[in-house]
Order: sequence, then structure tokens, then C-alpha cells
Amino acid sequence: MKNKIKIYKTYSDREDWFEITEEEFISKTEGHEYFKKGTALQTLLDVGIIRTDFAYYSLKPKFLEI
Repeated sequence: MKNKIKIYKTYSDREDWFEITEEEFISKTEGHEYFKKGTALQTLLDVGIIRTDFAYYSLKPKFLEI
């Protein structure tokens, strides 16, 4: 059985995170000049957070504090 990955999203002008599905994440990131097909999820898994023009996608529902 495949483990479900929790993916969180927030918009660039907000800080409230909400959970989205893997399918929604892929549909919003791949093929929109952000990521090539088959690369967005692996990139998120490798780095933990990615940004598009309008949103952040993360494996944790918060920004990392430095």
C-alpha cells in the first residue's frame, strides 16, 4: 500500500496553510511552466518546500524559522 504524502499549500500573500491532495498539487505545478511532468513531487520531497508565482507548497504546514 502506498503511503499518503501530506502536502500543504498557502498563497504568497497569506500564512494560513491547508492540506491539498497529491493530484491537486501536481495539477497546479506541472505543465504550467513551473515544473516538467513527473518532477514537481520529487522536487518537493527533496527540498521540503517549493514556490510558484502565487503559492507555496510544503511538506509541513508552516514556514521554517531561521
